[in-house]
Amino acid sequence: MRITEFELIEAGLSEKQAAIYMTLLQLGRANAAQISRETGIKRTTVYDISTDLMHRGLIAVNNKESRSRYFYVLDPENLKEQPRQTLNMIDRILPELRTMYENSPNKPNIRYFDGPSGLKQIHDELLEIRSGEYFYFDVGIKMIDLLGADYLKNFVTKRIERGIWSNSLRVRNAEVDLDFLKGSRQNLRNVRFFPQASRTDFISLYIYDGRLGIASSNKEGYGLIIESEELSASMKIIWDLVWNLSESE
Repeated sequence: MRITEFELIEAGLSEKQAAIYMTLLQLGRANAAQISRETGIKRTTVYDISTDLMHRGLIAVNNKESRSRYFYVLDPENLKEQPRQTLNMIDRILPELRTMYENSPNKPNIRYFDGPSGLKQIHDELLEIRSGEYFYFDVGIKMIDLLGADYLKNFVTKRIERGIWSNSLRVRNAEVDLDFLKGSRQNLRNVRFFPQASRTDFISLYIYDGRLGIASSNKEGYGLIIESEELSASMKIIWDLVWNLSESE
């Protein structure tokens, strides 16, 4: 049986509560921005509804004081605390909800994007990271081509305001002479270059908060975000090996 939002509404949730609850079941965890994108509900409304769901004992948040708050579903058995008239429906859908609940947090979530929207989504998420730094392979001139200098300068300004460090492995023969992309303490950026001239048509790859962000060039035009602690840790080992072999600015 495939659970629908309509059945959750019959079980006592409002339409928006059901949409947020199902989204969290499918993603395992998500912040307000992610929930808003998935459901079409405004971010401010997401916070209000999520607070209601927390009061009802249906979801929780990892850190109420953090800027990067992630919501997640509590045991679906808690639905049985809802009003008595909804219990028959809850009993009927609970087995499928439990299956989704048990499987979703450990299943890598893969999001696909067409064109440069994937790279923009990665950058949006980098501004919300918990770890305070991220690591990436990229080509300076390709970032300018895909996102534009104004977008990148605005992103860097926000990143610096939030105290997030960038650790960048780039291609020296494809650099652009822009101060905000240079490595410095002022820019909160460490930069090294591949130890030899390199092709510039490889993907951009970002490692952050147990995720792997991948963006192709305009030629292939796709982006991926993979939420997987194991894959992220494996790629960080490779990143560290290349970093240690690379040249400083």
